[in-house]
Amino acid sequence: MTSKSTCSKNKENKKFNSLNSIVKKLQHISFNKLAVRSGFKQRKERKIKGKDLLIGFILMSLHGRNTYQYWAEQVSLITGKMISKQAIWKKVTPLLTNFLSAVLQESLGKQIALDKSKFGGSSALKNYKRILLQDSTVLALPIWLSRYFPGNVSRGQQKAQLKIQVVYDLLSCRFVHFEITSFTSNDQSKARDILSLATNEDLVIRDLGYFVLECFEELSKRGIHFISRMRYGVKIYDLISGEELNLLKEIKKKKSFDQWVLIGRKKKSKVRLIAIPLTSDQANARRRKARHDRDQRLNHNQEYFKLLSYKIFITTEDKQTLTATEVAQTYCLRWRIESIFKCWKSCFQLQNLIYQTQSLTKERVLAIVYMTLIFILLFQVTICNGILNKLRKGMQYVLSLVRICQYISAHINILLHYNFKDIIPLIIYNCRYDNRKDRLNFNEKMSLLS
Repeated sequence: MTSKSTCSKNKENKKFNSLNSIVKKLQHISFNKLAVRSGFKQRKERKIKGKDLLIGFILMSLHGRNTYQYWAEQVSLITGKMISKQAIWKKVTPLLTNFLSAVLQESLGKQIALDKSKFGGSSALKNYKRILLQDSTVLALPIWLSRYFPGNVSRGQQKAQLKIQVVYDLLSCRFVHFEITSFTSNDQSKARDILSLATNEDLVIRDLGYFVLECFEELSKRGIHFISRMRYGVKIYDLISGEELNLLKEIKKKKSFDQWVLIGRKKKSKVRLIAIPLTSDQANARRRKARHDRDQRLNHNQEYFKLLSYKIFITTEDKQTLTATEVAQTYCLRWRIESIFKCWKSCFQLQNLIYQTQSLTKERVLAIVYMTLIFILLFQVTICNGILNKLRKGMQYVLSLVRICQYISAHINILLHYNFKDIIPLIIYNCRYDNRKDRLNFNEKMSLLS
């Protein structure tokens, strides 16, 4: 056998092994049932099945490509049938996005049921079944899609932007909810979505974008625990006398603040309000950022700038459950979701897969996002969590999630063929945190709560 034919055979074997690995990970999803239920399958399929489209897209994205022609070539190799790019184009319809949305939701349910492991080592968080981080990330789209995905307005021109709403369980390292919306569907309008997901055994952590007093009131009524930053301008009242409090004056009395109060002018909600002083460097950095805020609707007064010297939170947790310091440390864990979004865009190329071409349609954008999220959910997140769970048993090494995602993204074609135990030495060597004195990594933040 010539070296050329041997090389060709090795490439075919590698392709076959990648396909087998992908098919194996997808075998627990009921594709046929979901295709019928979503309307994607309306009669007996002839050439292209929904599962084949998804696998073809995954194989295509592994090579950093995203064209109808290359997609058709991958599906042809999978099915052994002659598939044209026009045939793929005809399949990219609202029925396909309905089907992919159903696959994503079932995948979410399956991964939650299959993996009950938790991030250990934190006594302050042991009372919670889940710690739910709710946040969103934005993807830029070609401007001609602003009709379907209206974004913000810059220099008199409306942009096209898509937003992905996410709820993530910090303890099990699992996604609980995905939703794709336009940019104009702001976070406040999605604040109440958490009510259908959280229980009284969960702790919800969100930033100011989800600050809605009525939602906090409902969370409290249902016994759902939460931590949030406090929004400036919200009325604060003494719990006993009912008199309005000036937070800045109250803080100056003791240089901090930690007591139960009522917030909201109309429907007053009982919360624990905490104010913790920042260092002068941190406070000055906040003030510089506020002064350079380009939003002309903001007109910050002197009281606002003085309150920037403090970290201010509201929570339902009493001092016996979480001290003021532990509340601040727990809230800092919210940055984990920001690291995950960074992995999506810089490691898994979610933004780059949306090419700025005239052939990009609303349906194709949604299909790309759904299929990429399914890929992340079933493969890359599974691999990351599998590696981290194995290493947590010994806790000899502290690894960076971002570096693991970068490593997996760069070598996913190879890693699909190996068992975890075979690649762990390479992961440990390449994905450790740097020793830094200027900031804490995620594991160090978690250890502060143990």
